[in-house]
Amino acid sequence: YKITFLFNLSLEKDRMRTFAGGQAMFISLLLLGIAGIFLLFYRKEIDKKRSLPLLFLAAYVASLLLFNVTGRYRLPLVPALLLFGAYALEVFWEGWQARRHLQLAAGILATSLIFAAMHVKGFDNSPAGSYFLTGNALYEHGRYPEALEEYRKALAGNEKRPELHFRLGQVLRHLGRGEESIRAFRKAAELTPSSPPAYEQLSQLYGEQGDRARSKLFEVIGKVYAGDAPEGTSALADILKQPASSIPNADLSLMAYAFYAQGRYAQAEAAWNRMLKIQENQPGVLLNLFVINEKNNPRQAIIYLRRYLPLAQKDPSQKPMLADALRRLDLLESRLRQLDLPNK
Repeated sequence: YKITFLFNLSLEKDRMRTFAGGQAMFISLLLLGIAGIFLLFYRKEIDKKRSLPLLFLAAYVASLLLFNVTGRYRLPLVPALLLFGAYALEVFWEGWQARRHLQLAAGILATSLIFAAMHVKGFDNSPAGSYFLTGNALYEHGRYPEALEEYRKALAGNEKRPELHFRLGQVLRHLGRGEESIRAFRKAAELTPSSPPAYEQLSQLYGEQGDRARSKLFEVIGKVYAGDAPEGTSALADILKQPASSIPNADLSLMAYAFYAQGRYAQAEAAWNRMLKIQENQPGVLLNLFVINEKNNPRQAIIYLRRYLPLAQKDPSQKPMLADALRRLDLLESRLRQLDLPNK
């Protein structure tokens, strides 16, 4: 058994448009292929000359569907769909020449769909996508050092994709590299705070290290996002009552998002405020506190936002939010002026 190291759909898209449109292109090709199969049987044009290549294609597709672990199911179907799709286009072309209006309309529609789909951006035709698929295949067959190498390649330039960090954490755990695995799972949880599997892995890893407090914390957060909200949020509230120094800043952030996800805004605000006591200048935390108070406590929201703005102007990651923050500050101040008018 061998996995092709250079399996990479991005190499193909430079030579043929079949993969460049991703799912949209494949669906169009699938529909055209089905139309070709229907027309072939409807016109009763299957003979000995055509049956041999069709049998070969059927065997080829069946073998790849069973054994090609990285290409999934779209790739092995493409040759057969191209053949039947070409036959459908040939029938439509005959309709064009014979001026058969129904065939002509169907041909124009099919061709338009294909050319439109060719210009739709695919889901993931990047090298990262193929490295990820290859890494998954290697991981499933226990080839963890090789899988680790593929996941690291996939992560290059794609650090914001939580599924890559999660897979990296899994393979590092199998390799016995606990601290690196924890960092990877924490990054996955940071990018997708509502992901129960990441918290489950973190709970187990901290438990293996003998850190019972953190193991319990991540077990509880996992329960909250897994749907066991009453028990989870209650246990999380108990953990929040512990001394400030006993809970690290990063853990407080994950707790705050868990409270916020369950509508427990007071506890979320308490967790974020504790983060500010540990480290005062955190623009992201101040923005979260503004959002929580914007509707029901506008005066407090303005205080948080005015603290946020000078920090955000120095932080490149906050620039996309600056214009909206200024707009919302103007709206809140205008709202407060209207509320104060009757008192004057």
